[in-house]
Amino acid sequence: MELRVLRYFLTIVETGSVTKAAEVVRVAQPSLSRQLRGLEATLGMTLFDRGGKQMVLTAAGRRFLPLARDLVARADAAEAAVGALAAGCAMRITVAAPPTTITDVIAPFLATWGPEDPLVTVQAESPAHAYQALAGGADVAISSAPSRRRF
Repeated sequence: MELRVLRYFLTIVETGSVTKAAEVVRVAQPSLSRQLRGLEATLGMTLFDRGGKQMVLTAAGRRFLPLARDLVARADAAEAAVGALAAGCAMRITVAAPPTTITDVIAPFLATWGPEDPLVTVQAESPAHAYQALAGGADVAISSAPSRRRF
């Protein structure tokens, strides 16, 4: 399953027509129809009823729609994050640290940052649990406790 084809699917849903969607995505209508049939074959289900002029989602298509939207949104977010990293910018950073470290070290440091700097989310953790926050999504952990070997 390709993201490009998921984007085509979403455009067909938005426009209600393969012909209109083909104009929006600038792909020939027969090619777009083939891509849609390929997606349906890959998924093993029919996504649209093709009875009239409008493309109407089947029950399976309605169930698949939020999944497709989520996949495309996640891919867009990943592309934006990679682009920011490639440009030398980190968009968001999560730091896990004990409350005292946050108050005495991190907060004064972040007070010197400007709007062009990354957005930092600080997560208060006990010294013993700060490194475990890395497994929960934190980017950086600061602790006076010794780190486990894997960190």
